[in-house]
Amino acid sequence: MVCVTKGSTMHTKRMIRLNLPIFRFSNNRMHRSYSGFTHFNQKKQDDTMRSFKVLAVLTLMIGILAGCDSMGEQGESGTQFALTDTAKEIRNGVELVMNYDGSRKVFTGTVTNTTNATVTKVRVEIHLSNGVELGPTPNVDLAAGETESVELDASTHSNFNAYSVHVEIGSSRS
Repeated sequence: MVCVTKGSTMHTKRMIRLNLPIFRFSNNRMHRSYSGFTHFNQKKQDDTMRSFKVLAVLTLMIGILAGCDSMGEQGESGTQFALTDTAKEIRNGVELVMNYDGSRKVFTGTVTNTTNATVTKVRVEIHLSNGVELGPTPNVDLAAGETESVELDASTHSNFNAYSVHVEIGSSRS
């Protein structure tokens, strides 16, 4: 304890030794310093804890938002289709229509460019309900209005009862 005299009144301030980093914010920057002896100030401690909590929440939110993109590949809707359904999806003007042919154990369909410009490096992937991924198909460039046939073999895979499809456009995968 330290005693300080002000006029005729004696004030006692509690001093504690801290070797923890202290963070302060100014001009949108965080500054860190290490404390030696300092005043035990509850308001300052509350403000510091509030800053840590805000920083922790912001870090968590950024992590969650960044994680959202990595949960599935870009362009995947996650819509599950029964094996008897016709899957139809459009991405960036490229329409994909797929069906499952149970007798041949293949997925067949078409991919169509519905835009007025060429779309490059178009390919298709199918995700089976058992976790298996079929594809991607080889990259194709589709001129405006062009349709290309698609076929993905599922004969070596079993125990699936649903599937999801998506078109990938423009990455370096082949």
